[in-house]
Amino acid sequence: MILAVANQNNIDLLDISDPRHPRRTGRFEVVPRTGTFTSLAARNTTVFGAWLGLPRAGQGEGEIIAIDISDPSTPVRIGDLALARAPNSIAVAGETLHVGTGYSVAVMEASDPRHLVQIREIQLPLPPVNPREPPPGRAVVVAKGNRMFAALSRGSRPYIRVEDPFPVDVFDISDPRNPLLLNQPQLRCEVEGMDFDVAQSNVFMPSWDANGSGVSILDLMPDGALSQITSILVPEFLDAEVAFGTTFLVGANTLHAVRPNSSGRAEVLGKVSFSQRAVRLQVVGTRAYVYTNDDGLGTNSQIRIIDIADPANMRVLGSILVLEVPPANWLTTSKRFFVEGSMLYVANPTGLVIYDASDPMQLRLVGSFKPLGHTENVIVRDGMAYIITHRFKKDRRRIDLHVVNVSNPSKPKLRGSLRNIEVADFVTDLAIQDGRLYMLFTGGGDGTLYFTIGGGRLAVVNVNEPSALRLESKIQTRPSSRGYAQEIYVAGELAYVADGPDGVSVISIKRGAPPELLRTIDTPNFANGIWLDDSGNIVVADVSSYQVYTGPPTTSILPSR
Repeated sequence: MILAVANQNNIDLLDISDPRHPRRTGRFEVVPRTGTFTSLAARNTTVFGAWLGLPRAGQGEGEIIAIDISDPSTPVRIGDLALARAPNSIAVAGETLHVGTGYSVAVMEASDPRHLVQIREIQLPLPPVNPREPPPGRAVVVAKGNRMFAALSRGSRPYIRVEDPFPVDVFDISDPRNPLLLNQPQLRCEVEGMDFDVAQSNVFMPSWDANGSGVSILDLMPDGALSQITSILVPEFLDAEVAFGTTFLVGANTLHAVRPNSSGRAEVLGKVSFSQRAVRLQVVGTRAYVYTNDDGLGTNSQIRIIDIADPANMRVLGSILVLEVPPANWLTTSKRFFVEGSMLYVANPTGLVIYDASDPMQLRLVGSFKPLGHTENVIVRDGMAYIITHRFKKDRRRIDLHVVNVSNPSKPKLRGSLRNIEVADFVTDLAIQDGRLYMLFTGGGDGTLYFTIGGGRLAVVNVNEPSALRLESKIQTRPSSRGYAQEIYVAGELAYVADGPDGVSVISIKRGAPPELLRTIDTPNFANGIWLDDSGNIVVADVSSYQVYTGPPTTSILPSR
């Protein structure tokens, strides 16, 4: 039994006759390495690969490659077909290929893999798109038996509002040259992939609602309609803080209050929902400050103040709109606000804005400060605001630090600046301890709208004397440069970094020595938020789950559940 696995510009063939000990038997490689496989499908001893980026110049954005694997030790290219647009997904039904390419599905005759021929192209309807958002992704397609399903992926849109339905086209492909559109069900799905059980007429599709995301199982009707049977949902957790024995988590459009019980499970004490996606969180006393917006760009950003004194009966006290329309090159990657005492500090693109939040129902603007550059992040300690800005120079995004005395918030006063700390897309989080500022960076600073995957770094800046700021050191949060460096928690001589798909990085920050990566914790999904509770347990908002890890970081750290 052979399993084909796409690995960038390679296809690895694995013998899985013994599933406990898979063994690679062969590899197919595209040379030169100027692209990647986006999807695979197979029929008998032929593997069809959707290739993004032709190795031959001037022939479009992609191609379909047919590979003979009858001898798994020596896979051979036997056919190909150039495509004008980039392929995203591929499915085989009988002797026909269905390829999601651009906003359409290309139908190909593949009875002879050596001579692939396109016989049809089907345009897909675009879902409602906010002009301030990126367009949807490319077509996703699945075809089995005499049915084909096609939809558009979420693509680069960071968030899709609940009111935006997604059409899914259902076709009868009994005659592959003349697909017949049966129905266009409107579903609220982040369509990244689908599957179809022909025997049961069940369709499996990613799904989400106000409480989280997961998978929906739908019954396919003879007329092409889809009727939901059930959904399995997992809450989305993006940030976490622990206060008075309770863990507060935000994600989707909800603030959860949870508490581990004796069996290691998390008991939900209460929750409060918002009309927007909840992104970041700070707990001060018996209040939670939650940053929400319409999408990952920060449209209609608000900070909501919630009374959490009784976690079972949390209630919204007030809110304030901090940004209506985001400018270019703006993404919600940092907290963008900080609370000290009753003062709320907001890092808007144009500068720092200061509110008195003593009365959460009537926040009062008391001051502002406009440094040179695009303001991104802020942290405040003992009347000093540490403001992060970026600016473009020679098409690179330069990160600067400004220290501002805000003890008189109506008259903020610049005390010092440190320029060119790093070239990066974003500063995702800040922490301060004992006169040292810890800054997380991500991306290569090339000025594109969407941040570069990975490239997480930690910089340590000595801020004891604001007029003489000094960069002490830098370190990658992962030697592989794959870390996302999403959030940091500093405690004593250790820094804990929520590092995206690679879990948690634990870094030594002893004085007199450069930071050193001590160990990593492999969390199940995407470590986005991190906190330490009073017992030293590491609390992680892992997007798909809430994780608690115990024990000192130099020993084995295992999830309690």
